[in-house]
Amino acid sequence: MRLSKEQQQFTLDIARLVLFAESQCLYLTYGHAWRSPEEQKRLHDAGKSQVLESKHQSRLAVDFNFFKEDGSLTYNGKMLKYWVISGKALTQRTDGVVIGIRMI
Repeated sequence: MRLSKEQQQFTLDIARLVLFAESQCLYLTYGHAWRSPEEQKRLHDAGKSQVLESKHQSRLAVDFNFFKEDGSLTYNGKMLKYWVISGKALTQRTDGVVIGIRMI
């Protein structure tokens, strides 16, 4: 599949995820959506990423912050289940707050 088609599909998947989150009374803000090679190297060197080449660089990954209605950050297992069932990969930071999703 061409990169542009993968990006289009990923964008639709993100839309579905955002709408599902809202149906669960969760609201999202972006963490990282695109990373330059320099930013990816900085994150890798700081131990915040395990790879030097990230799907963020080809716009096939995004990190979200999930918020409850009261404005507090949260991690919600329903989001994990939704994304895994939909056939996508999902990771979370060790503090359980930011969820990264990507095409696989």
